[in-house]
Amino acid sequence: MENTTILKLLFISLLAFCSCESTDPDPIEVISVDQEFEVFPIQKLSIEGSQVFLNVRSIEPDSCINAVLDANYQEVDNSITLELNGIMYPEMCIEGYEYIQKEFVLPPKEGVYSIDFVKNGFNNTSGYIEISDEKVELDIENLGGVFVLASSLSLIQENYAWGFLALRNGVGPNSNFNLEEVVSELQSILRGFENVPEGTYSYFSVDEDGSVILPDQKEGAIPLAFDMPNPDSWEDLKRALEFVTESRNEVFFAFTNGQGENHHN
Repeated sequence: MENTTILKLLFISLLAFCSCESTDPDPIEVISVDQEFEVFPIQKLSIEGSQVFLNVRSIEPDSCINAVLDANYQEVDNSITLELNGIMYPEMCIEGYEYIQKEFVLPPKEGVYSIDFVKNGFNNTSGYIEISDEKVELDIENLGGVFVLASSLSLIQENYAWGFLALRNGVGPNSNFNLEEVVSELQSILRGFENVPEGTYSYFSVDEDGSVILPDQKEGAIPLAFDMPNPDSWEDLKRALEFVTESRNEVFFAFTNGQGENHHN
């Protein structure tokens, strides 16, 4: 009787063991963090001419400044495909804090171009880029981890000039010197110069009221932007700047024109 009981217990234990062995283990959940990017048009000027780019960058600054964005650009007729394969990290990262980005030259010809963003082998964001002589406009759905940072860029024309006047270091804001009077004198000399149209440009922006804003603008500086009436106007502007500052050593100016030429004192 005792042996029969022992055999029954062994049989039950064997069944329980087999049952445990045949139960599938809980799956291990693998969470993949998908990289996100933002896109925006930019314009670059040089003596050789102007080019417009589509900038693609990481949505946040990265701590590995020698990482690279693996991306491929293809243009066929009026169709653009941008394949984003992700940010590639080297074995030895250089520590820092900056965006990982890449620039792609947009077509110089005016027109409307379709654009497809391919991530991880899938076409998940589409839209259009309209390029004219005055603007670049993006109409792209913010889907699939590709976000539009700026949808419109006003293009700097060759006859534009922009810059600022400011007091040199050592001349404090409580000085009796009035910088606005210098600006008024400059503007009175430059009769025939017009304001640059409202818009966001790559190097500055112009508000609806005509106010000019420069990136990293020095406190107390007065920024200006001009639409110059003729090819000789750049030389007229340079002479006017030198005239109004000739006896005012405390005034500093720096200006650039639409062909990438600079003039400062």
